[in-house]
Amino acid sequence: MIKPPAPAASPDTTARQLASELFVLGFPLILMDTIRRAHPLAASRFRLFPPASQALVPGLFHDDPDCLHSSAIVDLSTGPSRLHLPNTHGRYISVTLIDSSGEAFASVGSRTDEHLSGDVMLAGPAWDTEIRDGLRALRAPCDTVWAVSRIIARSAPDRPIVEGLAGEQSFVPTSRAAAPAAEQPPGSTLDVLDLAAIRQLAQTEPAALFHRLLHLVDRAPQAVRDRLRGPVRERLALLDARGVGGARPDEVLLRGFADGWNAIQGAREAAAAEPMREWSSARPAANFAGPVEHAAAVLGSLGAPRREDILTLRCNADESGRPLTGDEHYRLTMSAHRLPPALSAWRLTAPPRERQASGDVIGDHSPLVTAPGGALELLVQRERPLRRQHVNWLRAPDGPFELYLRLYSPTAGTMDGAWRMTAVERLGSRDEGRLARLIRRGAVPPPKPRNLQARAMEHSGMIRSPLVLAGLALVLAAGGATAQPMAPPPAKSSATAPADPSASIDPAATEALKQMRAYLGGLSTFEVKTNGSLDLVLDDGQKVQLDGESVYKVRRPNGFEIKTAIGNKVRNYYYDGQKMTVYAPQLGYYAQAPAPATIRQTLDEAYQKYGISFPLEDLFQWAEREEPKKAPITSAMVVGDATIDGTPTTQYAFRQGQVDWQIWIQKGAQPLPRKIVIVDRGDEARPAYSVRLAWILNPALAADAFTFRPGADAKQIQIAAAQ
Repeated sequence: MIKPPAPAASPDTTARQLASELFVLGFPLILMDTIRRAHPLAASRFRLFPPASQALVPGLFHDDPDCLHSSAIVDLSTGPSRLHLPNTHGRYISVTLIDSSGEAFASVGSRTDEHLSGDVMLAGPAWDTEIRDGLRALRAPCDTVWAVSRIIARSAPDRPIVEGLAGEQSFVPTSRAAAPAAEQPPGSTLDVLDLAAIRQLAQTEPAALFHRLLHLVDRAPQAVRDRLRGPVRERLALLDARGVGGARPDEVLLRGFADGWNAIQGAREAAAAEPMREWSSARPAANFAGPVEHAAAVLGSLGAPRREDILTLRCNADESGRPLTGDEHYRLTMSAHRLPPALSAWRLTAPPRERQASGDVIGDHSPLVTAPGGALELLVQRERPLRRQHVNWLRAPDGPFELYLRLYSPTAGTMDGAWRMTAVERLGSRDEGRLARLIRRGAVPPPKPRNLQARAMEHSGMIRSPLVLAGLALVLAAGGATAQPMAPPPAKSSATAPADPSASIDPAATEALKQMRAYLGGLSTFEVKTNGSLDLVLDDGQKVQLDGESVYKVRRPNGFEIKTAIGNKVRNYYYDGQKMTVYAPQLGYYAQAPAPATIRQTLDEAYQKYGISFPLEDLFQWAEREEPKKAPITSAMVVGDATIDGTPTTQYAFRQGQVDWQIWIQKGAQPLPRKIVIVDRGDEARPAYSVRLAWILNPALAADAFTFRPGADAKQIQIAAAQ
């Protein structure tokens, strides 16, 4: 129960406050009554929504651009009504039934198998006669029900057919004979609905609005009547008892209505502006902090479907909390078993924050390309990506935008939180390609050729670029720098003092590296699965991004199996303490060479002799104590909390020499690196390397797990020496 305010010193102040509270308390009922009045008296027909309806019915905004919306009001005061749905021939359909307080209490359609042409009987709360004809029966909590229908067209040419199907929908009261559905005239379009109709409510003559509110409360669902009847009547009684001072009392009450409207709008805008790097339901839960938040939620989700029919998830920030903007490039990576779990369909859109357009759409209906293992990578950016990636591209709008994921008929596991959408990974600014364009125009000279990189990629399928060599070693160096036993505290250490006096080092960041290094150094066996991308700068300055996946199985100090795939090349590497083997399974060739006694020595010799390198090879070396001298860290900061593939982590950022790098370290007793991003500032093109890591600790490994056994068709060749 909401208590009325204590008496104020001024009668006008008290009356204005009471009017504001009455407007807020009754707003959901008044809003729904406005929707009802926008419909014609012939309530049996479904009418199409006009294109501008999202302003008043924002719940339509989250839908697929190919979704056709229609609407009907049914009066159940004289008896049940029969809802007829057409056979959509496999097209998705749902009809959401909404009570007079704006709450969606039931739905029918594809999820409940009425998409093959079925009728449902809908009865009011007071109806106690048995419903016959063997129909499915639904009971509404009030006599006035708003039905919002959604049918998804398969394409633009399919839309006229869907409009015809929408016209076949109807409500027929059982008090008269039901005409065949096919004979129902097609639905016309509702009058234009816009937000001005709601703003005008705050300008309604106070006596008329109070009378309307009392009537609506008496006809509301029982739970709403119990909650509102007392507070509404108490406030009206206080207004009558205290009166309103001044010569024009209605102006005081109208100011109160305006206050209530502004409070509702403010709460709605605040909720929409809140950064959401975690995917959250676009429609808030039903438990609100107060009447203002409740009214704002009803306004913001008006016409939205039930979560069981269409689960809409919203995200407006990347994994580090920065707002999404068209100036950046983003990626969403989903493994084969983590694809959107929807029984009917799923769609992803990137509308602008202003919500003036729904934007482009991508989903299961698109010709998406998946990785060999079934993983799916989606790119979200304003510019068209490389030719091989453009089919998995969702065009981002200019300026700030949001991402909306809609799951049509979501699985039960999705509803109980067993599935979570992957975080939005920021790849970099669109301005990173500006240098390449200037080089092609001759405005600036090209950088030095990268022939060594190209040759290494051609022969081994891997790249040991300066970026990976220098950048990944920094992680190792940083861990070592904080682990020296005789080092003074970080604030007084000359070894870790920044070269730039304006730079700063947060001891918490370097301490996190120390703890991670110590933990990894204590692992004797582990398995790591990585998924990453590397920017390759060509001779003409153009930057090409190569994606790669790797699986490491490691037993310290003298055994590993590494399987890598970058681009269209696959290589497997084995080391059993005596020899190293390189195997190309797609070609059927393998090469072997004697190897030193430890993993680290083998990795160094593989590169020095044969030009072979491994992504994240520093994972093997964190346990080593002897370190070469590295450039000092000039900046270290704690960025903040982030979730990487469902794992809580803390993000850290460092600057060291000509390299900027970031690392996401798992929280808790197992400080494992979950993501690493490295940018080479020494190269004008600023190439980047990004990788995610999934860990299996202490796996069961057989004694001969790292011994290579060639197949019958495998052919041995001599390993090529580096040039």
